[in-house]
Amino acid sequence: MEQKLSVEGNKEQLESFPYDSQVLIQRHAKSIANESYERLNDYSNFEELSKWICDPSLRDPKLCETGYQQCVEARKAVSSLRIHTIFVSPLRRALETAYNVYKTHPDFKKIRFIVLPWIRESLNTSSDFPSDVENVIEEFKEVIPQLDSSLMDEYDDKKHFFIEDLQADLRDKIKEDIVEKDEDQLGSNAYELFIKESKAIFPARLESKW
Repeated sequence: MEQKLSVEGNKEQLESFPYDSQVLIQRHAKSIANESYERLNDYSNFEELSKWICDPSLRDPKLCETGYQQCVEARKAVSSLRIHTIFVSPLRRALETAYNVYKTHPDFKKIRFIVLPWIRESLNTSSDFPSDVENVIEEFKEVIPQLDSSLMDEYDDKKHFFIEDLQADLRDKIKEDIVEKDEDQLGSNAYELFIKESKAIFPARLESKW
């Protein structure tokens, strides 16, 4: 994943943070995809694992019931912390985690929630692939009114923001083959292209974690 973080471009935002700020890194709670993965009978069975990787029902999944309970448990650990800013991925499971962990925090209405597109998942499985982020963000703005999605404005095509951050060779290949597809929520065949590329190189990773 190619990082687009520009310190100069976000100077005012960075300077507004307290100088004694500390960083807490928090993984999203268990998703439906994580739960589904745990139910696989044999992780070394490439055929079974390949089906899981390409399962369209796991695309940008919600949290599972265990995940929601993890959020409840996490509230106890963060309730006494002074939280002023939360950076969150535009993927649904990350936004669900952020909201469900911090919605009872005493400073919830004061906390700045900022959608940071560069911390999305690396694209390797169906569950890594975003849904329509514009719709997802609008959905969460109903429960997090202060949710700041302005960094998404750096992308001319917000629905396909993830393509711009890909390694150059993969990005160019996807852009060359992408066409309109009205029945897909992104209005394109981007999802099919990624799944095709993932299957072609499995079990290797399509996109590096780093």
